[in-house]
Amino acid sequence: MSAALRFGLLEFVVLKTQPSRADADIIDVRKPSEAYADVLGGPNEAPNSLVSDQRFIRAVDLEHAEADIEMTLEETEAEEYRQEVELLLQALESLPTHPTIALRVLWLIDDPTSNVAKLAKVVELDPLLSAQLIRISNSAYYSLRTPVTNVPRAIAALGFATVRTLAASSAAGLSEDQAVVPQDFWTYAAGVANAAQLLAPRYFVPPSDAFALGLLHNLGEALLQQASPSAWEELGQRHTLDEEHKLFGVSHADAGARVLEAWRFPGAFCEAVANHHRKLSPRETPLTRCLIASQLVADLALNRLSFNQAETARILLGLEGIEDESLDRYVSRVKFEAASLAAVLDTAEMP
Repeated sequence: MSAALRFGLLEFVVLKTQPSRADADIIDVRKPSEAYADVLGGPNEAPNSLVSDQRFIRAVDLEHAEADIEMTLEETEAEEYRQEVELLLQALESLPTHPTIALRVLWLIDDPTSNVAKLAKVVELDPLLSAQLIRISNSAYYSLRTPVTNVPRAIAALGFATVRTLAASSAAGLSEDQAVVPQDFWTYAAGVANAAQLLAPRYFVPPSDAFALGLLHNLGEALLQQASPSAWEELGQRHTLDEEHKLFGVSHADAGARVLEAWRFPGAFCEAVANHHRKLSPRETPLTRCLIASQLVADLALNRLSFNQAETARILLGLEGIEDESLDRYVSRVKFEAASLAAVLDTAEMP
């Protein structure tokens, strides 16, 4: 905030805290009344107690003024953050006359008549997206027997759901060279995606959809950081959805769901993104339950929990029928595979 604006706020608040003319006749301790004249020896002298009161009143007024200034500045900054976030979300939600290649890919995947050949022709128009698809399909995570050298084969190997996810990442600006994302963003996304793919059969959801959901469930975090990096840094790595809402006017869960809905992702997918911080409960949809459970598995695999939190996570997963032996296998596999997947997802690591 500019110095001029800060000074203007200070002047406004200080003036606001000054007593009115009517009040001055009552509380003005700088002009003693004639009742004190005999004691004071003259109209220009004030007793020590009144001088102390005067200083106290001035100190209180100054303290209140400073508090009002601080509150006004915080409110102004928060409003600026909210406007920045809203502008970004509206820009991403809008349907441009000349859409990017990534958006065209998203719309084409939504077309029931689409096929690998049609999709490949559009993807090939974006060299970065094409390279990312080929690179991921050749990664150790997929361990294909023969190398993938073209886009059609990459699409066939990855599947439409994963291609949709990578296109969404590109449309959000996360696939650009040296794109800045929250700390450990891709590592956690890879861990949750891997866990979701493993847990999908338990919740009777397609593994490809669960995998894609795991990759994109925290999209809103990257969007909030894009809108205001300084505000995101101010929140710190550990914060609540309420703190996000207070600062940005929206949580990362709702921000991500809004954009994905505008990009024609399925309703159940968007609902799971919006609700992924809820408690694990049978009342949630199968896709949402799969995502929440996958987060707990990834938290265990990536050592993101304290001892007590880890015990609670195991209890909650046990209630879902994921017993210790099965859970340990999932945790071990996610721990092993998440790093290799994150390495190919993070464009900052691309040669």
